[in-house]
Amino acid sequence: MITSLVDLLRDSLPIHASWSDAESTAKPGTTPAAADFKRTMKIMKPGSPITVPPPPVPDLSSRGRWEKIKSAWGLQEMMLTVPLWGYSVTPPNMAVNMTCRAREAGYKLQGVLPKVTFGLDGQPLVKVETKKGEKLELKLEQKFLLGQFSVIGGVIEEGKRTLWPLEMLFDKGAVLVFVYEPTIDNSGKITTPLNPFAPRGKDKWKPVRDAEKKTFEELLPGDIGDKDAWLEAFTGPFMNVPGQYKQTTAKTSEDKTTYVSRPRIVVVVSIGTCKERADFEPGGLVGMAKVFPNIMICSSIPLKSSESSVKIERTASTTQLDDGDGTVKGTCCNADKQIGAMLVTDDNEHGGVLSQKPFWGGTFAYVEEDADKRLGGKELHVVDTSKTSTRTFPGGKRLLVFRGTPNNFLTKELYQSIWEWTPYTQKGVMKVERQGEFDNCHLAPTLKLDLAKIYKPEITKVLGVPAFSKVPTFFSKGNTVDPATCHTDKVWMAPFCSHDCFHTHWRWAKGETAKWTLGWDDTGPYTKSGAPMVPVYQDVFFKLEGGSGYTYKVKSTYPDTYVVGTWDIYFHHGAAYAQSIANWLKFQGSNFNLMASQSFKFYDSKGKQLTASNAPLMYWLFKWVIGAKDGKAFVTPRIQHTQAEVDAMRAY
Repeated sequence: MITSLVDLLRDSLPIHASWSDAESTAKPGTTPAAADFKRTMKIMKPGSPITVPPPPVPDLSSRGRWEKIKSAWGLQEMMLTVPLWGYSVTPPNMAVNMTCRAREAGYKLQGVLPKVTFGLDGQPLVKVETKKGEKLELKLEQKFLLGQFSVIGGVIEEGKRTLWPLEMLFDKGAVLVFVYEPTIDNSGKITTPLNPFAPRGKDKWKPVRDAEKKTFEELLPGDIGDKDAWLEAFTGPFMNVPGQYKQTTAKTSEDKTTYVSRPRIVVVVSIGTCKERADFEPGGLVGMAKVFPNIMICSSIPLKSSESSVKIERTASTTQLDDGDGTVKGTCCNADKQIGAMLVTDDNEHGGVLSQKPFWGGTFAYVEEDADKRLGGKELHVVDTSKTSTRTFPGGKRLLVFRGTPNNFLTKELYQSIWEWTPYTQKGVMKVERQGEFDNCHLAPTLKLDLAKIYKPEITKVLGVPAFSKVPTFFSKGNTVDPATCHTDKVWMAPFCSHDCFHTHWRWAKGETAKWTLGWDDTGPYTKSGAPMVPVYQDVFFKLEGGSGYTYKVKSTYPDTYVVGTWDIYFHHGAAYAQSIANWLKFQGSNFNLMASQSFKFYDSKGKQLTASNAPLMYWLFKWVIGAKDGKAFVTPRIQHTQAEVDAMRAY
């Protein structure tokens, strides 16, 4: 089967979003007309800079009382359709000045990613090795840059395309298409240097689909250069899929020339952004604006491996570029402005168990806070294809809210553990196939908790009821809180957050069932609970670059079953920038679970009682078990591994 380059590019996220939008108004089964594409897609001269300005502050004033009430159950259409992102693309391999409006901050414009660089270790390069052992360097240079697209708006329908089966409301994106044409000598070897696309010339080619040629001919701008060459490249016979590569032409018995595609390798560099949606973390609790910095590789030559990187540079501190709608002054949540890095591995023993959420002991297996201080500059193997089985590291200790099994139902152990008098101890850490050193990275500011005293009500001591806000503290003695020993000066926002947080997750816990948390199996993405969210033949290496950036490196080793002429995609899972709580009912349920496990009441330095609605307190309680002795508060970490144990778990 021979296909066009345009058809291949439909698996690029931005073009897929535009194509899906165009198909919504086109006759079913036909190529959409140019007018259908013009709503969202713009073809650009290769190499020209792309600047997409930040969107204006949204006007949500038309929401009525009922719409506001309904928003407690989840995001309403008015919020889901708000454009958020702005950026510039500097060909051949950079996106810069990426900004996003943040709902939690009153839609202030936030600086998010000053720079995203595509290419191996920061260089504009993708390396491949053929099945014959020939090593090729695919340079992301102007001479190989064949096409460039900008997409604003669009929609992706659920289940419409295998590579992108989740529903998305697309915000903005850009696509850069690089094409390489190796020459094959008489011995069957590839000669270097590689050549850029070479058109056959006018009247020497025919489109794969006439309607496709007509549509894109109308979309071409005046400054595109050789229009016929562009149309030949994108709508002509481009690649045999699947099948062996062949050289240029073949003679028939009637001495007519029949055109077949040359051997070609395509590299696509794309940046895609989405509008707010609550389909990132397992509970669908937080609205997130996703971003997809992808590299894609497709070859008609059988490949043994490929390798490249995406380098993410985050703002070093919270950077607010305007005042938004004016409803939020300063930073919310009493947050520090400095961005810090936290690396996390998710718990596989209790994935999907609501009773353990959002406590660290039953949500995380192990955590490295301020990760750049100890692990910065080190290449971490975070998806490891050599790990082919489930295994359990025997050491370490975590504190759980309760065991939650039929064996201890209605026992004293369970009853006491509910109120955290005697938390249940979980020993050992289970890891699954292909799981590497860590599962995710949070780049976010920390919070400061103003907590002066804690009280344990007498009724809690006597009757064992939790210390809800209305429980009186008569005759109770206050316990002072020392910020240093109780760690209130630096509170990490996890497992979820909604303030200036940039999350990258390449694996979620085994046992999670939300489709967007599922990883890859041999059939594709979003299919297997607990599996890494990358193709099964990929190894991923992660290197922190200071406390506010990282390099994400991929090495693909293709199995014999890998089909020539299909896409390999890097960074398919993308990342996300937090917007705000999306479902307040779920959030209140989480807070109830939190406060129902507390036997203390909390007061700040002004004597004001704090509840779980106080973000620093909430996150602090997620991490620590609270106690008091001799009039002083003390804390016990829910995750109690030694550093040596964490390092052993990483390697296990």
